[in-house]
Amino acid sequence: MRSALTVLALILAICACSPGEKAREQGPGPELVAASPEGVIVLDPRERSFSGVARTGLRTWRDTVAYEQGSTAICLSRCPDAVFSGAWEPPHPSPRRPGPAGVQAFPGPGSPIYRVLSARSATDAVIAEGPRDGAGRLRLLRTGAAPTSLAVPSAAEVAWAENPQRTLALAVIAGKALWFRRDQRGWRPLQARVPVGAAWGACTAGDGELAVIVGERPALLLDRTRTITITTDLAVTGECAAGRSGAVVLARWRDQAGAPHTAIRGLDATGAQTWARDIAAEAQVRAHPSGTRFVLTYGTAAEVVDQAGRVVARHPGVLSAAYTSAGELVLLDGDGTPQWLAAG
Repeated sequence: MRSALTVLALILAICACSPGEKAREQGPGPELVAASPEGVIVLDPRERSFSGVARTGLRTWRDTVAYEQGSTAICLSRCPDAVFSGAWEPPHPSPRRPGPAGVQAFPGPGSPIYRVLSARSATDAVIAEGPRDGAGRLRLLRTGAAPTSLAVPSAAEVAWAENPQRTLALAVIAGKALWFRRDQRGWRPLQARVPVGAAWGACTAGDGELAVIVGERPALLLDRTRTITITTDLAVTGECAAGRSGAVVLARWRDQAGAPHTAIRGLDATGAQTWARDIAAEAQVRAHPSGTRFVLTYGTAAEVVDQAGRVVARHPGVLSAAYTSAGELVLLDGDGTPQWLAAG
């Protein structure tokens, strides 16, 4: 008989996946994995590949191995410069960088690397090290300085989230939220450690005015110090999207026929549910850095909604959408071509 924790883990495997993992589950159709003012990373199940596309429209690299391995892609100092890490199953391959000249090794420490959580360069990165199960460490590589290491019960269970500007970050380790600030050398830990319970995801924006903890007890974390319980009608919360002044939480499931569903719930500063949207499809949800707008993409259109869940704009012919740190809306069409719309 399966334990409650085993059942919960199975639920999370469905509900709390990265953009790349959701795209692989969905089937045909490209998806934006990450976006910046300079370019994007696109995952395309039709081509079974990741691609880097510059703002000019030039595809600067394409990688099929990372797709087959189930790796995670993150941008370096700007997209489409990227690093891959992780895999569906161990042993995990060494992190690597795709580029116009081919794939290059991503230098790192000699111990087993589970996943690169954040990186601007090979000397400015946050790396979760250790086996999938068992004690590990969070290693902060800092340019021109000695690295900092934090012990973690499991490298696989670190939930890491950065604000859109990548100047402040939050990690949930062993039931506590730890904050990190970026300086000229890289990430450094701050003193604040706030008990939040077990978590499998998090979102933050601004200077930590608002963060969302997604876990056994979903909560808002205000001003980096104060927790407020999130109250919605969702039985399990799998994901979140947040800006400085607003947030949403999500749940995903499949019905008896195998059809996907997405439930989206808006939140106010008290953690209370303010609006609800149930979509009979696998929907992508991204937050504007301000938290005043969210873009929902499903079917072949993207809808922009306000903090009350009201649709304020609709963009047909779009398979994926995301906001940049500057507030630009990036739309990806069926051919995998991105378009940047002015911030507004």
